[in-house]
Amino acid sequence: MDRIGVFLRRAAAYAIDYVVIALYAVLLALVTITIAPDVQLAKSQAYWLSVATLTGPVVLVFSGLEARFGVSPGKALLVLRIQGTGGDIPLSRALVRNVGKFLPWELAHIGIWTVPGQPFVDPPTGLNWAIWAMSGGLVLVQILLVSVTGAGLHDRLAGLRVVRRSA
Repeated sequence: MDRIGVFLRRAAAYAIDYVVIALYAVLLALVTITIAPDVQLAKSQAYWLSVATLTGPVVLVFSGLEARFGVSPGKALLVLRIQGTGGDIPLSRALVRNVGKFLPWELAHIGIWTVPGQPFVDPPTGLNWAIWAMSGGLVLVQILLVSVTGAGLHDRLAGLRVVRRSA
């Protein structure tokens, strides 16, 4: 598959994966509002709760799907799969890949959660902008690497690659 084809398929698969994650996040928010409507947490507590209930499970589920089946939901729909240098993909390598893949996303969350006062209401500090710049920089590196070489930094760190599945 040519580089542009790889990039476009991977970008579309990533978008599908984010729709799945967004649906999970909405469900999680509805459950939280339903079972604990009046609970007030400190920002640090709320952040770690979000890591435990959103980011952590997303990384674990995507890693498990890739280790077991070689696909995420988006990759399954777009006839892509993760491939290693042998047969099966060890869960440890899938975890490395997904931690790297979702690191920019989590950095963006850290930037939001560390805004003094109320995020989206009070102005962010230079630290928040620096965190968001790191997040954006990592995304740009991923886009460049995938578009030029077909493999992102997270793929390289894990020793895995994304390929088109055989029919």
